[in-house]
Amino acid sequence: MTDIQKKINYWPHKLQSYEVKNEALLSSNEFNQKIDDLQKANNDARISVRKSGTEAKLRVMVESPDKSKVDSLFTEIENIIS
Repeated sequence: MTDIQKKINYWPHKLQSYEVKNEALLSSNEFNQKIDDLQKANNDARISVRKSGTEAKLRVMVESPDKSKVDSLFTEIENIIS
C-alpha cells in the first residue's frame, strides 16, 4: 500500500456545499451548458457540480494541478450559481 501511495500525485482541490435556492436553475439547460463549457475549456481540471442526495444543497468540487486555476474556476462556478 505504501508504494502505491508514493506514486499518487495529489492535486490541489476545493470542495464546498451551497444551499439550493432555485431548484429550476440546477435542471436548466443553460446552467448545465455553462458547467459543461467550463469543463471543456479546462480539460486539465476536474469539475464536479451535483445536487446532494440527502440535503437541499449543491456540492461543488474542483481540482487541478494549478491551485490558482482551482480558485478561479471555483469563483466562476459561484458566479453561475448565485
